[in-house]
Formats: sequence, structure tokens, C-alpha cells
Amino acid sequence: MRFENSELRAFRAVIEEGGFRRAAEALHLSQSAVSQAVAGLEFKLGAPLVVRGKELRLTDVGKRLFEHAVDVLRGEQQAMEDIEQLKQGKTGTLSLALSASLNRFYAPTLISAYYQENPHTRLKVAEMPSAASSPPCSRATWNWGWGHSRKTWSRLKPFRCIATHATW
Repeated sequence: MRFENSELRAFRAVIEEGGFRRAAEALHLSQSAVSQAVAGLEFKLGAPLVVRGKELRLTDVGKRLFEHAVDVLRGEQQAMEDIEQLKQGKTGTLSLALSASLNRFYAPTLISAYYQENPHTRLKVAEMPSAASSPPCSRATWNWGWGHSRKTWSRLKPFRCIATHATW
């Protein structure tokens, strides 16, 4: 089963606009198209998403799908903005894997300083156990990873990830 972004967009609009007619107007679609998109999602899930009446109310399934729709569509919008920035040569992405202690004690200061000098770069930060920071680098998931080495937990051991493709 796959959700199409157009279906998620219609569903989100119905909730945010407070009805099918207003969602259709906001999306510049027919009310029938918006209704069909929501009905298609309900069919795929085998459950109603909204309780129709004077006011729309989300079902529990609808609440969960709405959260998912917001996340997916935010990611889609972010990707489109990032691509536009990349086409203009204005941005890149730096992916970091940090141990919990580094993330808690050092990351806020380091990330703030980095953003002051690189305001158009996106940072993707993941907190991982120290032992797990290295394998993602070997798969080029992260550009940089920091954690404690297994042999000397008292010292930090930085390591550089070698990406197999350009990520920034």
C-alpha cells in the first residue's frame, strides 16, 4: 500500500481548512476530487479518517494519518526548497552522527557556531550509541561521526566519513 502525496495533501487541506469545499478551493481542485482522494485513503486503510457532520472530526486513524501527512508534506516542501537553493549554489547538507554525551554537552555550542558561519547549510544530526557511530559512516550515511572509542572510553575519538558520492 502506498500513499500518494496528492492524497495526503488533499486530506491535510480538508482538516486544516475545516471542510471539503474549502479544501478544494485552497487546492484549486473540484470538491469531488478532494472527496475522492480522502475516500481513496480510507479505502486503502480500511478505516474512516473523519467523522462527517456539521464539523469534521478526526478518527484515531485519521489523527495518526494527519500527523504522517504533515511530516511527509513538510519533508517534500523542504526537499523542494533545498533543491532550489542547491540549483542557485546557496546551500548544502552536512550529516552528523554523535554519541549521546557529545550531543548533550557539545552539540548546541558547535552547531550554533557552525550555523553562524554557514547559515545556508542544512544539518542532519542523529544521536547514536558510540559503537554505532562508525558503521553508518562506512555506508556514507553520515559525513562526520563522533563518539568514544571502544578501547578508551575516557577520550573522544573523532573519525572522518568518506562518502562515496557528493552530499554537499
